[in-house]
Amino acid sequence: MRPDGPAEPGKIRKALWITSQFSEEIEADFQRYYGLDFLEFYRPGRNLGWRKLLVLVDKLPPESAVNTAIRMQVSEDEMVRAKPDPARAPWSTVEMLLALLIDEMRNLSWMYATAKTGKALPRPEPVQRPGLRRRSGRVISLDAARRLDPRLRNVPDEEAQETLDRITGRG
Repeated sequence: MRPDGPAEPGKIRKALWITSQFSEEIEADFQRYYGLDFLEFYRPGRNLGWRKLLVLVDKLPPESAVNTAIRMQVSEDEMVRAKPDPARAPWSTVEMLLALLIDEMRNLSWMYATAKTGKALPRPEPVQRPGLRRRSGRVISLDAARRLDPRLRNVPDEEAQETLDRITGRG
């Protein structure tokens, strides 16, 4: 027992699991982020023990090979059911930002082309993110659009729907 309280249970089990499942990823990450040789853990008389191993693994950045491999074990259905947490997503923050940048560039190109041609072009689909299902159907209902946009209030349903589809790029 440590002076500040009992040891946290399961740490050695966690260390055994992570080293048996992700040894290559740990080796690559330790070399990349810490300049350490993971094989030092297995050499007798070295300073890399179970506690230090877990501390180093726990402090690896989200885009590390270990964290990515762990995240990739989660199925799409489990991710959809779970609360979205960027730290547990299969993509790192950098990859999510890159997908967002691609989406914004597509939207800018779409707006430019729509403005220059004067035609109602279909809005580009966003990059599919892991754990998120594609949206289908309308972006907003016709009733909700009428409450928000006074131009649609006294217009027949078909004409209002065409206008809404044109506005949202679905037409």
